[in-house]
Amino acid sequence: MFGLAHGDPRNRDLGTIIDALPTAGEGYFVGGLTSLSDTSIQMANEPTGGGLSGVLIGADVPVMVTHSQGCTQVGPYHQVTAGDRSIVETLDNRPALNVLKEDIGDVLARNLNRIGGYIHVAMPVAGSDTRDHTVRNLVGVDPNGGMIAVGDEIHTGDRIMFVRRDPDSAQKDFTERLTELKSRIGDTPVRGGLFVSCVARGAAMFGDTGREVGAIQDILGDFPLTGFYANGEFCGNRMYGYTGALSVFL
Repeated sequence: MFGLAHGDPRNRDLGTIIDALPTAGEGYFVGGLTSLSDTSIQMANEPTGGGLSGVLIGADVPVMVTHSQGCTQVGPYHQVTAGDRSIVETLDNRPALNVLKEDIGDVLARNLNRIGGYIHVAMPVAGSDTRDHTVRNLVGVDPNGGMIAVGDEIHTGDRIMFVRRDPDSAQKDFTERLTELKSRIGDTPVRGGLFVSCVARGAAMFGDTGREVGAIQDILGDFPLTGFYANGEFCGNRMYGYTGALSVFL
């Protein structure tokens, strides 16, 4: 079973709902959070909102999925040795801000105002054999206390790393994921595709809205393609950010 779904970001329980979706072997879901600026509209049998909705496709329809992260690692994984909720006090028993500065280098460390929207925090996905990770915003730093704030719940014992998000890294990763998908597809014709891309990609990252669609056509060929921009994307039962997910029907 394959599911294409979208959710209402105003629902605080949506993370729990997505966590409860079927995992590999039982089914696979791709989708994202609605991203309209004034309201959040989902589609079921009619326009609706508030939860998770979409369409289920039977197991007799072959589907392949690829997922591009679009961020590049700038340092090793670190263990959170003190912190709670969104605040990280120490990493590897050292002030978290000191560790961040070392990983991003002297140029960026001299002016931390420059890292907003460029440097993010990534957390490994447990059980992944592809070094998968989820990316969250670095929402604040405390120069006096040496702490950092992350746009998600972080607890002592968690592992995190710092990543950068830039057009070249995102384009390279997307091209590699599409090339790997083409190898898996082989000579089987692609009947159509669905592409879910983060609102922070597209023109916001690449300068034009057609860069990602152009890459898909260049590598996989011309086929019917639709999709939407999301304010947070999910593949399987995991919520991501700054990613692109392409599903192709064979």
